[in-house]
Amino acid sequence: MEEQFVQSNIYTKEILEEVKTIALVGASSNPEKDSYKVMKFLLEKNYEVYPVNPNEKGNSILDQYCYGDLHSIDVPIDMVEIFRKSEEVLAITKEAV
Repeated sequence: MEEQFVQSNIYTKEILEEVKTIALVGASSNPEKDSYKVMKFLLEKNYEVYPVNPNEKGNSILDQYCYGDLHSIDVPIDMVEIFRKSEEVLAITKEAV
């Protein structure tokens, strides 16, 4: 079991080394929210983060323009991070694909 965990961590690390751009769906401008904290961390690690939230569209979150949906982002995205209710994840995943 421990070997499987180590292999999983190595695989995750390799993925994160290749990722440069991240769309963060469900981004919040509220510093108390987990999505805000994760976005801040990712920016500090020099990832390009594109916040996505239709309620924040056109606003800035951590000095990044917020998009209303994934299709509005005009650069290739390497990874999509989702901070939404579980019942919304399938639709967001389909949009990402």
